[in-house]
Amino acid sequence: INLDVLHLQESHTGENLAKFFAGSLKSFGIETKTLGIAMDNASNNDKLLECIPEHLPCDSLVSTETQIRCFGHILNLAAKAFLSVFFTKSKADDDDDDDDDDLELVGGYDGGDVPSDEELGEDEIGIDGHAQLADRGRAERDEIELLTNGLHEVKELTEEDLNMGSSMTTKLRKLGKAFRYKPEPKRDLANACKNNSIKAQNVKHPVGTRWNTWSDVVDRVSEIRMPLDDVVGSNKYSRGGKGKTKLSHLQLDDDEWSLLEEIKPILQWFTMATSRVSTSNRPLLSQVIPLIDTLTDSLLEIQKDWSKSALARAGAAKAIAILNKYYSKTDDTIMYKVTMIIHPLYKLKYFKDSAWEKEWIDIAEKTARDHFEKHYLSGVDNNVSQPKEKPAPKKNDIFAKMDEYGQDNTDNEEDVFTVYLREKTTAEDPISYWTKRLDKPNAKCTPQGALAQMGLDFCSAPAASTDVERLFSGGGLLVTDRRHNLSFPTMQAAMCLNSWFDAGLVPEEEVVKMFNQLSSRRRVKDLESSDEDSSSDEDEVL
Repeated sequence: INLDVLHLQESHTGENLAKFFAGSLKSFGIETKTLGIAMDNASNNDKLLECIPEHLPCDSLVSTETQIRCFGHILNLAAKAFLSVFFTKSKADDDDDDDDDDLELVGGYDGGDVPSDEELGEDEIGIDGHAQLADRGRAERDEIELLTNGLHEVKELTEEDLNMGSSMTTKLRKLGKAFRYKPEPKRDLANACKNNSIKAQNVKHPVGTRWNTWSDVVDRVSEIRMPLDDVVGSNKYSRGGKGKTKLSHLQLDDDEWSLLEEIKPILQWFTMATSRVSTSNRPLLSQVIPLIDTLTDSLLEIQKDWSKSALARAGAAKAIAILNKYYSKTDDTIMYKVTMIIHPLYKLKYFKDSAWEKEWIDIAEKTARDHFEKHYLSGVDNNVSQPKEKPAPKKNDIFAKMDEYGQDNTDNEEDVFTVYLREKTTAEDPISYWTKRLDKPNAKCTPQGALAQMGLDFCSAPAASTDVERLFSGGGLLVTDRRHNLSFPTMQAAMCLNSWFDAGLVPEEEVVKMFNQLSSRRRVKDLESSDEDSSSDEDEVL
């Protein structure tokens, strides 16, 4: 839910962002009720979290210890690292005069990512959006090169390998343009699909600002390979000239088709992972570590498989390097480890099954325990929370177990966290799991209720800043040619109300009532104005 939209008229440094953000939290009275913050990997966001404790009460949890790095951006960067080996300029590309080559790896993920001013350098505020995207893309390429160019698999790539990868992606991009903007090839392709008993589909064109479209492009041409080859390889498109379209030089050879089929499932992995973390209204933070582990294991199989092409193995190695960098950063915050432990499906079992070192598991458990005791258990009323002590059974009383049948026999001295970890894991939805435990009478006053509240808090944490990215995109859509002079308060109200309506927080009957009242007032004013005009006319006549 969008609570507020802030207007930053100062430079977008981390210090200024911290001041404005802290002010917004205070205005809503939630400065001590906020846990983690999901944000992208811009350096000024790191600075924001370093500075914000200066503006918040000492018991606020907003700090670098509760940072959530947007997993959508991490996946986006890893996917671009994989794709980057297919975009190295080759000699065959020297005659390519298209002006958008440099934007092939620019932009965000398919969660509505639009770079905002705070992600850019202070000197670049105010330049047009195209330049902002280019700047963001250059920064991402620099990071990829810095982390991956020294990899063995990358160094082993030959010029022939790089030329084939670049040739394949160049042909796909140009085919996408040709079939998108030229009606005759598009018609011929539809007829060829019909002749091959394939649903008529056009070649997709990759969008420079969304890497996921490359997965769509590869999937589509794979589906229509036969009719596409029939059209592109036909005599009709073998010669160019006035009024003619030449496509034969864009026909993929067998090696390029093999490479395309090889990378197709890998791109689908990234697409599926992105889709998982781009879904709204779901507790996704607990999925980050399993997603990284699963994706890394699958990429490792590609990297070590010598039957795969050198390009696919190098791309996999580059993607793994990016994932490893941000996987290590999960140790800088409590959010990931605690969320895994407090999730009823994972607890400590996931770490043990994944062969984590015992020392790491112990540190993760201690982190979760310490946070529970400091921020949740400390507020519990012990007079209410502790169960009544049972009288010691009489010596040699063989019926003691019968009297205790069906009762909670948990040792009073054993803490609820230990009891929780000992319980069997369950695939039950974590929100439902903890909500049921919090709904019991006086639960909020008990250690069990405190643990349930902690479970709800952490299991509700998002893995990505998708909703915020979509909010920025929606704000951009407000400004059109006919609405280019909106004041900030108007935009703020429109964006917030739209979010509140979607969340069902604004009663529809109240809105209807308000508009009816406004309409009635206007009618009264119109009548009064009409009466004054009539009186004035009568005076003039007299």
